[in-house]
Amino acid sequence: MFTTTGSRGLYKAPLSKGLLLVLNGLTVMLTLLPQYQDMFIYNLQAITHQHQVWRLICGRFVCLDVKDSFCSSLLIYNFRIFERRFGTRKFASFLLGTWCLSALVDLLLAQAVLYLFDYEVEEVSAGLLAPVFALFVPFYLSVPRMPVTQVLGLIHITNKSLVYIVGLQLLTSSPFMWLLALSGLISGGLYHSNVLWLQKIVFVPAWVSRIGRFVLEPIFSSSQPSDETPLGMGATLDIQRQQRMDLLDQQLLLAQYNEARRNTSHQPQAGLLQWTRLFPSLRHRGQNRPPMQPHPQAQTHQSTQGAGGGRNTFLFLCVSHCFMFFCLCKNFGSLLQKNANQSPLFSFVFTSLLKLICPLQTPDCAFDPQVARLVEMGFSRIDALEALRASNNDINLATNFLLQH
Repeated sequence: MFTTTGSRGLYKAPLSKGLLLVLNGLTVMLTLLPQYQDMFIYNLQAITHQHQVWRLICGRFVCLDVKDSFCSSLLIYNFRIFERRFGTRKFASFLLGTWCLSALVDLLLAQAVLYLFDYEVEEVSAGLLAPVFALFVPFYLSVPRMPVTQVLGLIHITNKSLVYIVGLQLLTSSPFMWLLALSGLISGGLYHSNVLWLQKIVFVPAWVSRIGRFVLEPIFSSSQPSDETPLGMGATLDIQRQQRMDLLDQQLLLAQYNEARRNTSHQPQAGLLQWTRLFPSLRHRGQNRPPMQPHPQAQTHQSTQGAGGGRNTFLFLCVSHCFMFFCLCKNFGSLLQKNANQSPLFSFVFTSLLKLICPLQTPDCAFDPQVARLVEMGFSRIDALEALRASNNDINLATNFLLQH
């Protein structure tokens, strides 16, 4: 939930899932049945003076406060990474060892408060709180810090910040919660450091683990998340994080590659002119192209015929355009001579138009050898003429355009 290592959900964490379901279910039941809450009150004075030792079990198992239950559930859900890393049996041994040690440390801390401040601690918060605080010890020592963001450029937010905030919220929920938190940290440090070989003294036996694997694990086991790419479960958190980062890098590269392909397919052609907008007919250039001949001799003969036909068309177009140009010049010249003295602006406008008419009346196939060369390459004559006209009779640009389209 808060960290970025491992898979989401409770996959490969049956003990964490069982604790969440059972403890929260009992909390809801006791909230609905308040007459039974007295049996689960964690009263240190009743334990020491009235010898109600059974309260060490009932009072340290179920939370009576919904807020404490919610915060501890969030922490248990986050600390499920240790069950994946250590295994269910070793994780259960850690919870069992810290639970037993914290019971002794609670009584010692209560006596220390009585001796130092002359104040007797009677009742503290009930629930599986001390082992939850004990899990902060391996969380602090084993989980690496990864920067996430900064607040005002001074406060660094990491992947562990929200976990500590939830722990602080749980710490301030009741007046004597600090006693349980200190007890849990002390017991967690002792068990994690294996002081006096505690890990060999207090642990879950193998036969209990086998019974739980066959009886309880099928009930509380969770399937692998279907919306998540399967990952290899690394032996350490660093390996799991590296696997996650490698997968994210692969997904990022794949997304960039797909985005580049989409941009290439939809991006208009670079240059001053957008060929596909000016000449949409060239998108179907294959329909205008003449069928290819199977023999090279037939292709050479066809290209020669195309070149000859191009010369005849060139001569006809040159004569026709020259005649049209001559007529236009004659008409405009007589019009200018008639209106030059009356309107100098009119004379200037028509002179400019005459200069513009000359390049516009240049024949499309003024460079017939270039058309013949493109036809010899296998392009149709219509496409070659349009490409040359669009590229201002530059055969290199025309060839690139025909090859790309």
